[in-house]
Amino acid sequence: TRITYILFNKITYKEFFKARFTKKEKKKTSPNIIEAFERFNNLSFFIIEEVLSYNTKEKRAKAIEKFISIANELKKLNNFNDCMSIIAALNHRIIKGIKKTWKCLSSSTISQFNSIKQFISFEDNYKLLRIQQEDAIKTKQPFLPFLGYYTKKICFLEEQGSYIKNGSLLNCDKIAEFHIYLEEFFKFKNVSYSIERQKDLSVLQCLSPAREEELEKIATQIEPSFSLNVKGAEEEKRFTSTDKEYKRITNGFTDKKSFI
Repeated sequence: TRITYILFNKITYKEFFKARFTKKEKKKTSPNIIEAFERFNNLSFFIIEEVLSYNTKEKRAKAIEKFISIANELKKLNNFNDCMSIIAALNHRIIKGIKKTWKCLSSSTISQFNSIKQFISFEDNYKLLRIQQEDAIKTKQPFLPFLGYYTKKICFLEEQGSYIKNGSLLNCDKIAEFHIYLEEFFKFKNVSYSIERQKDLSVLQCLSPAREEELEKIATQIEPSFSLNVKGAEEEKRFTSTDKEYKRITNGFTDKKSFI
């Protein structure tokens, strides 16, 4: 939470303007947003690699159980971005494909996992997540928004014409909507987290997980019956065209495939 909070504080308003984080020069015009995306993806792949690092299904199940517990604590802390990153990892086709490992989890752990997945679901425009965030704002609790929600909103907004209409008239509706999104995002700065600095966060600060292809090979070795989960692949097709574009533009932030 501390690492993400510091990173989010570096993001500026101008990095969102005209969806600069999608452009060719995105690393220059939106450096902190790009760094946040990379952090999100690296954390997810780090979690996948950590789960696969154990040599028995029982130990892998314990690792999954631990990450589910961490995600639940992050939800309680209103750290929606890192909570989303963990669930994205556990819901990735590689982790979903090690089915023998999942069978070792208790029904209560599975229930907790499904509950968190429902909370961060993009259905109904992240309704449950937004309700908790709005409550955090009203009660002046610290929170970290899910950055992907706001960058996707900006991508949608950019499809609604220019900020200047007919060569000279301001598109006031678009300008107002842009302001609303950013005002809501940056409200996390109003209340800071009271988190003691840890002695050593270097492991979490400098994440360098294996590539997706390498992780697939590991999964195949530890569970010969590993499959890429065709059902999961079918579910990905439910994305709208803009969701697909959003996934495409974030795909180049690391040498791995993007989660967001």
